[in-house]
Amino acid sequence: MGNPQQLRDQALMYLASFFKSLAEKRPILVLLEDLHWADEASLDALNELAMEMKNQPVLILATTRHGLFERRPHWGEGQAFHRRILLEPLSKRESRNLVAEVLQRVQDVPETLSELVVGNAEGNPFYVEELVKMLVEDKVIIREDPHWRVETSRLEEVHVPPTLTGVLQARLDGLPEEERRALQGASVVGRVFWDKILEHINGSQENRITDRGVAEVLAELRSRELIFRRETSAFAETREHIFKHALLREVAYESVLKRVRQAYHALVAEWLIEHAGDREGEFTGLIADHLELAGKESEAYRYLVKAGQEASAKYANEEAIRFFKRTLKLLMAKPYTSERAGQELEILMRLGPALIATRGFGAPIVEETYSRARELAGQTGQSDQLFYATWGQWAYYSQVGENDTAKELNAQLFQLAEQSGDEFLLLEAHHSAWSMEYALGNVFAAVEHTRNGMEIYQPEVSHDHIRIYGHDPMVCASSVSARALWMLGYPDQAEQRAIEGYALGIQLDHPYSSAFGKVAIISVKLWRGEFEEAAKEASEYHAFVEQHGFPQHIMLAIGFQGTLLVKLGIVKEGMAKIREALSLAERIGAVSSKPLILCEFLKACLETGEIEEGLYAIKNELDLSPITWQRRLESEIRRLYGELILADDPDCAEEAQAEFNLAIDISQRQHAKSLELRAVMSLARLWQQQGKIRQAHERLTEIYSWFTEGFDTHDLKEAKALLEELER
Repeated sequence: MGNPQQLRDQALMYLASFFKSLAEKRPILVLLEDLHWADEASLDALNELAMEMKNQPVLILATTRHGLFERRPHWGEGQAFHRRILLEPLSKRESRNLVAEVLQRVQDVPETLSELVVGNAEGNPFYVEELVKMLVEDKVIIREDPHWRVETSRLEEVHVPPTLTGVLQARLDGLPEEERRALQGASVVGRVFWDKILEHINGSQENRITDRGVAEVLAELRSRELIFRRETSAFAETREHIFKHALLREVAYESVLKRVRQAYHALVAEWLIEHAGDREGEFTGLIADHLELAGKESEAYRYLVKAGQEASAKYANEEAIRFFKRTLKLLMAKPYTSERAGQELEILMRLGPALIATRGFGAPIVEETYSRARELAGQTGQSDQLFYATWGQWAYYSQVGENDTAKELNAQLFQLAEQSGDEFLLLEAHHSAWSMEYALGNVFAAVEHTRNGMEIYQPEVSHDHIRIYGHDPMVCASSVSARALWMLGYPDQAEQRAIEGYALGIQLDHPYSSAFGKVAIISVKLWRGEFEEAAKEASEYHAFVEQHGFPQHIMLAIGFQGTLLVKLGIVKEGMAKIREALSLAERIGAVSSKPLILCEFLKACLETGEIEEGLYAIKNELDLSPITWQRRLESEIRRLYGELILADDPDCAEEAQAEFNLAIDISQRQHAKSLELRAVMSLARLWQQQGKIRQAHERLTEIYSWFTEGFDTHDLKEAKALLEELER
């Protein structure tokens, strides 16, 4: 149970079990405020919990600023249990009601006071609350028992700040000096802070906060409802507090002089390092934040690297990216030296896999990262790092369809691996080769590379492959070879290989590798015609990759779901999803995956009668992006083009037959028997309509007789039925 992913999954399982047990007794309401402040791991956990609880009487209600959807624009989309509600400002009537509620102890609220608050608040309830408190502290509203009273004569003299920030600043300025300094010190710690840290700051003569006890000052701030004390604390023998609102903390922080702020940050980091103990890993990122803001760049660098590594180990890729980028920013501020170049190279190589997982192989930032890494590797003379950087560039160019560059880089990978004599590197050279050859339609070559890779794969170093290249090569080899075996005409072997690859991904507890395994499972089931099973797998796959934020896999998942909805008769929703997937493929530069979704879209157009849309899509694809890279599906695309031509105008049989013959020629060159069978069936149906029964029967019998397995699959059953028709 030492694996971070296992520990995380176990914790989520216990959390889900806890809520399920509560929900069995009564409905549960979970309230979450300021969700935009949550880290990526917490958002993932919340999303997974929601998935687990979707059939339980549980309502999770969260408030957030729009920034959350800038980080996760598609969060929750496609889930029936998810609703996004935009909160509009309060109306003037609602604002007046709120003022009356806040001032319920005032027997007769003067209209001038109500309009003063409502007119300035502009529908912001927090502004209403804070402005009233400011007026109380300015003695415009006098708190007496049993009723409060209003000094109406002073209302015209009151300066009302026009913004919420101004109101909070006015409240801060109006505090007694010791309370203001305590609030400022707490703001340096963060939205959440601890009394012992303030005592540590207070122990510094240069930065003393108060001559009274810190506990007494904090009690005063609690009475003013500026801060709240939590029931539990992250540190033993400390009291944990939280600012009432994040904006209040920001205002207090900005009021601290830069010199004092730096000193406070240094003291906070010092206390955290001393008291974190064995739990330092939990606070590495926080310590790094404070060291950096304290101006201690060297110490901050070490902690940022460590924080990035720990985030990567927990598959919190977005957090890892932020830490590594900050590390690079610190490095760039240093003069160039060979030592700095080596450090930059190390960080870039750690940043690359996280970027691939979250942005996709085809993101420009991936190419920029590995291009710079390759330049540095050449300068430092580190051959293994040069290999890794070259692999990253290959991954980008293969994804965006620049096949000449990708081929050249792949050749360089083999050259570097052979020069080093390192089987670890040789495996990754085969890894890039099987992906490339499969994409080019060189299916035999792809399978051969997967076999060579599997022979030298060593499970004990799987984590090193994952750390450097982003996913496990054996899972990838199984995924590619499963799909290649189906193309070669071995659907049963393909199914078994897909199952083995996915099982390994689960065993490794690595989400990105598991996603590769799932693609093979769904693809093979879809191609075998097992639509209901494939639909279930696609739904699980979508939830899984959405949870982990893998853009290329999200695109594939949406495409798979749309395809299978059409297959199961849910046409309108299915077509919408396939269109969404095609659009997303364009946006994220997933050229290598687009033909797969395009094929399914063309089939859906044929099944739903959207012939013109299908023809437009394929003509646009052939005109703008000639199929030179993703040749593995060129035969199928040509066959479908022929079917669309025929469906649009039966008199164009000659043009359609030319496409069917081209599809057959391509599939034969690729030894892709499953695709050849489909193309021959299309041709045989056309000949059947033309009365060429004998030719159709002979051609179909020849290809059908080749198969030795998979006779329970959709295509082979359809071929058998067609043969029986032709024999009548």
